[in-house]
Amino acid sequence: MAHDQIVSAKHVLNAVLELQRRGSDVVVKELESIEPDLAEYVMETSCQIHRQLMRNGLPNRRALRLYRQTESIALVCVMALRQAHFDLWRESHGDHPSSDEPTSSGPDDPAH
Repeated sequence: MAHDQIVSAKHVLNAVLELQRRGSDVVVKELESIEPDLAEYVMETSCQIHRQLMRNGLPNRRALRLYRQTESIALVCVMALRQAHFDLWRESHGDHPSSDEPTSSGPDDPAH
């Protein structure tokens, strides 16, 4: 049975490496400018998770670590999906979109 998979392990790995290299603060700010509603949802939900962890008695350090891990999961998913969608678009159209091009995602990006 065929599936609609467009996100590969390479997209995920590149997103993880980019997030580690650039940092979540930079990536969140960029996401806010590109997808403000999605960024707001990711940030608000992450903060709610952090508050709930604190309310449930988790030490601040552990709660913060889990908050950052949750935020990273969401950011990597968004980044990998954006890059995969861009790659699919590029394969279909044979050129680059001007304003919606995702940021660099790894060594095979022309910006590197």
